[in-house]
Amino acid sequence: MLVDLPGYGYARAPTHIRRVWSEAMAEYVLGRGSDRLRAVYVLLDSRRGVTEVDVEWMSLLHVGRVPMRHVLTKADTCSVTALKESVRAIRTQMEIISGRMPEEEDIIITSTKEGGGIRELRAALHRD
Repeated sequence: MLVDLPGYGYARAPTHIRRVWSEAMAEYVLGRGSDRLRAVYVLLDSRRGVTEVDVEWMSLLHVGRVPMRHVLTKADTCSVTALKESVRAIRTQMEIISGRMPEEEDIIITSTKEGGGIRELRAALHRD
């Protein structure tokens, strides 16, 4: 099953609604989720980098022992330098959170205009 959750960090919804979504997702991940989830794909906007909310969720997934992959979206809308910085930030945060760097295949870079990374993303979804 593939589920697209509401934008936990950038949703156009009132704060109290986002809080309800966040609490429900955390309850699931820390409750039954770790037994039922094969992997969670954390979508990160390449233009924004890793946000505080992203770090909180990556930490929660780690605590819940849920395997995660990181998908950098909109790679075609930022500079190569900014994209490299986003990848570095993910690797650094995951090393802080889990004590290890994510594998290369755990970070997938995608672009909307060029379709870059879509084949890799589909292959990863199929594997998981």
